[in-house]
Amino acid sequence: MMRCSKLCFERFANRHGTVYPWNRIKKTRNSFCCRWIITTGPTTSLFDRSIHHVVGTSTLPNGYVTSLIVEKVAIPVPPELDDIIDTMDYWGVRVSGLWKLKVIHVLVKKLKSGEETSRKSMCFSFIAMLLHELLGVAVCQRASCATYGRDPCTLLHERLSTDSARSQTMQRH
Repeated sequence: MMRCSKLCFERFANRHGTVYPWNRIKKTRNSFCCRWIITTGPTTSLFDRSIHHVVGTSTLPNGYVTSLIVEKVAIPVPPELDDIIDTMDYWGVRVSGLWKLKVIHVLVKKLKSGEETSRKSMCFSFIAMLLHELLGVAVCQRASCATYGRDPCTLLHERLSTDSARSQTMQRH
């Protein structure tokens, strides 16, 4: 079972107890209590070397959250950012998966830097990123439709079919 010792927890809490985001997290005598953590370990995929995942702590057994935080495999998300993660995890992923990855990347950078940022500025930045992405996609779609004199719906359907063909080819190899 994945548990850190009480001594190990106390050392970590004493070292990081005044540093953001650890100073915002509730802690008991021998564990941290937060709603979300972001993994920062060396995970890889085919295209990216550092993928971060948002994990709800309610899905993990007791002791795992503290262990992951103490071993620096995960960063706790401060309570003031919980609703941002909730929204992004539920609504944001349906709007744009790429946006979710960008938000997590920015959030990890902010949390690792140790500088406190206001919730309002974080929300503003994330919405600006989404708008930038959505406007960029719309402009590209219009430009390609104007260039080829095609209906945007037909072009989108063709693009989706080539993407599915490409993913099937990647799965075979």
